[in-house]
Amino acid sequence: MKSDIDLAFIFGLQYIAGGLDDVISEIHRILKPEGVLSFEKTRGSEKKLTEDVERRGFVYSERQARIFIFTKVKMSEM
Repeated sequence: MKSDIDLAFIFGLQYIAGGLDDVISEIHRILKPEGVLSFEKTRGSEKKLTEDVERRGFVYSERQARIFIFTKVKMSEM
């Protein structure tokens, strides 16, 4: 499957029923190599958020106010 998406946003979904594991995994699948995931941090630990997203195939890039920016890495590079 060809990945066509350069950028994905997660805003206001941090505490959805069942958690974000499947959402983040699907975003990783559909993003182009080196695609960007922007995540709005609302509550909870900054460290935990970063670790949770990185564990699913992203690397933390930067923070702009409440927005955390991650870049997709190939699963073979993890």
